[in-house]
Amino acid sequence: MVVLLGALAFWLRAYAIQYNGWINPDEAELLADARRARLGLLPPYGSYTTPTFFALWPMSLATLSWMGMPLTLPAAHALSASAYVVVGALLWVVTARGVGWLRSGIVVLPVTFFVLSSPGDFAALGTELLAVLLLVAAAAILVSGRDPVSPSRLFVVAILCGLAPWAKPHGSIVVLALAVVAVQYASFPGPAAARRRNWCVALLGLAAPSLVLGLLMAVGGTLLRFWEEPLAFTLYYGVGGIDGVGDVSLAGRLSSIVAQLPTIGVFLALSLLGLVPWMARNARASDRWPLARLMWIELVGAGVITSVAIPLFQHYLNLLLASSAVAAIVGIAMASADTSKNLSGADVRSSGVSRAQIGILALPLILSSFAVSQVWQYRDFYGEPPHVDVHELSSLCPAGSRVAVWGWSAELYALYDWIPASRYTNTNLLVWRTPYTDVYRSRYADELRAAPPQCLVNAIGPGWFNFENPDAGVRRPAEHYIDGLSGWLRRGYTSHPIALADETSIKVWVRNTR
Repeated sequence: MVVLLGALAFWLRAYAIQYNGWINPDEAELLADARRARLGLLPPYGSYTTPTFFALWPMSLATLSWMGMPLTLPAAHALSASAYVVVGALLWVVTARGVGWLRSGIVVLPVTFFVLSSPGDFAALGTELLAVLLLVAAAAILVSGRDPVSPSRLFVVAILCGLAPWAKPHGSIVVLALAVVAVQYASFPGPAAARRRNWCVALLGLAAPSLVLGLLMAVGGTLLRFWEEPLAFTLYYGVGGIDGVGDVSLAGRLSSIVAQLPTIGVFLALSLLGLVPWMARNARASDRWPLARLMWIELVGAGVITSVAIPLFQHYLNLLLASSAVAAIVGIAMASADTSKNLSGADVRSSGVSRAQIGILALPLILSSFAVSQVWQYRDFYGEPPHVDVHELSSLCPAGSRVAVWGWSAELYALYDWIPASRYTNTNLLVWRTPYTDVYRSRYADELRAAPPQCLVNAIGPGWFNFENPDAGVRRPAEHYIDGLSGWLRRGYTSHPIALADETSIKVWVRNTR
């Protein structure tokens, strides 16, 4: 099965895996922050910082790089495909126990195909993917093994849930929904004392990752950095409190949601797999049906609320994928556990269920056929990667050099194998106005002065990502924003204007050697 899904991923993602440019700029920043994390994994936020994702990403990628994974964009695209294969395989294996391999595959394969065949955000290493993996793995562990769920198994599930926000805090609503469902699943139909115990176990497991990471930051002296940088920035970003960041108006949100309705439909159809066993004869007479229905509503509702609350970009729908996959897993497990009705046996395989299932599966199958046409657009979508120069830039700043890149251009660290000279690998924290912007800029200047980089690269002007946004910091150089930086550069660096191979302009300050 994994081989089948892997082959499907390799076929659909072949162009993406070979592409040496970013598909979404977030993945370039993930790789750059991981390069910083390699300088010192602990304490969290000691050698790196993050914008709208948290410390688990750079820590995980840095660990993978020590295990041999290159921190390059093609590797990131391969990792993205692998993540979806793991999600699809887990979903298929766990749900097949309740409804059979064929019926499960009829749903899981089209949805997996739909995701893998998209040349857009789903082909990138989305910042939500690590949280998706953790949540689906937590659900698989919850329903695996013998009933009833032991406290130790519930504790592991809660720990995985507690780790997910440290990858992508935007998924916190889905995390809380799964934690509640885990307690409900583990407690049914036990006595009140068991429910109270399970709530205590779940809350402890849910809090454990934050307690450990918080303690590491407190001991390492980086707790204030976490509060002022990723946490504060994410809060301001989430409530639309930063000028120039997306269209957070009602019209803008509705327009975004409408544009993403096909994908939303596919993922919601996946969640219906959790209700299929309950269509068997007499299934809804089971005392488990009210709870199974409630859990499905909790999980899918959490995914929908998240998608509606942050609909600006397609990749946020990964969180809806997670909630729908978990809803399918838990719904089928609830039905399969009802041995009094034998819902995983003859009743589930009745012709009535088959007909209902065909009707439910029509939606993802039809929408997946829409995605087929995108497969043949891959070659056009992935053209020549931008900003690759003809040796001049790499000769000024060789591989392995400590370089500070200014702009929305963290991909340069991956393209030229540079070590980021600052914890701030993108201009988002340094340019977008929040109450802490001046603090970020002061820290940036202190980092450069304390350990002068080999180069400072001003990747600004037309041709660079987000240039059309006047608030993104891609129109003016670093010297415009950082007090005292202009004089400091002129005293110790020499300016080199360069035209890259795609005619994109770039200005490089190279440190004087004497």
